[in-house]
Amino acid sequence: MAAISLVAGAILGLNLAFGGSAPPRPPGQGPVVAAPSVRTSAPTAAAAPDAASASPGATAPVGASPATPSPAPAASPGVEERPPLTVLNHSRRPKLAQRAADRFRAGGWRIAEVGNTRRTVVETTVFYEPGGEDAAALLRRQFPEVRAAAPRPADLPGRGLTVVVTREFPA
Repeated sequence: MAAISLVAGAILGLNLAFGGSAPPRPPGQGPVVAAPSVRTSAPTAAAAPDAASASPGATAPVGASPATPSPAPAASPGVEERPPLTVLNHSRRPKLAQRAADRFRAGGWRIAEVGNTRRTVVETTVFYEPGGEDAAALLRRQFPEVRAAAPRPADLPGRGLTVVVTREFPA
């Protein structure tokens, strides 16, 4: 029997010396601090209140779960993802669509196609596919010279967003 007590004491001593956890304290007697090692058992009841009352910069003990998990930030559909832009020139200014496309690209937009159109457009307009309203609004906030947004007509080329630039576009 003495040999068993001696072995149990040695194991407890080694466990404490090499990162094991101390025996649990009754509630109200201070925090339970766990060494940064992998636990093989569930945290004690005394550890849960301490994890919940920890300061914002502190981390919970290993094996303890936070009181309220923080949700991952949700991305708004169509805003975080920028669809490709087709940029078309509806003016007599040569290479206006290319210069506009260069500005959009510098602003973080992917350019799919650059060209010309004969479609009559009164002011620089971004045309969007169904569900692309948020992306069109984002483009207009970033580039106020894109003065209007409208649903894409079926015969207008491009996918994602199509910007038709007119002579007043400052490029």
